[in-house]
Amino acid sequence: MMSHLNTSLDALHKECDKETLNETFRKNGLVYKLLGRTAKAALFELKLPTGEVSGYEVCRIHLRRACMLNGREYPEAEVTPSNSEFGDDGSRSFFPYDLERAKDFLREFTLQLQKFNVEV
Repeated sequence: MMSHLNTSLDALHKECDKETLNETFRKNGLVYKLLGRTAKAALFELKLPTGEVSGYEVCRIHLRRACMLNGREYPEAEVTPSNSEFGDDGSRSFFPYDLERAKDFLREFTLQLQKFNVEV
């Protein structure tokens, strides 16, 4: 983990009553593992089902409003961009050998989001 970039999950939980990003999840046939995050962006390692690293993604963190779906209540939650939002929202993918570039982009992207006062 990149401790200088991580925001304490406990602090985020105390800040508001929302679910924070999952540390691991599956999407598009890949396993996503959270490597580091700031309040507005996150860095994920992507692995193939074989366990081989496929690449990295730096994603803007979006906020899904609380809602009711099929009789089930869902609380407000942090989410990664949908496939159609990815890229348009500034999120970016990196090759398996580009972890350092992905870390650098996480820092730069976070500064851009803060500079323009972009809300989660």
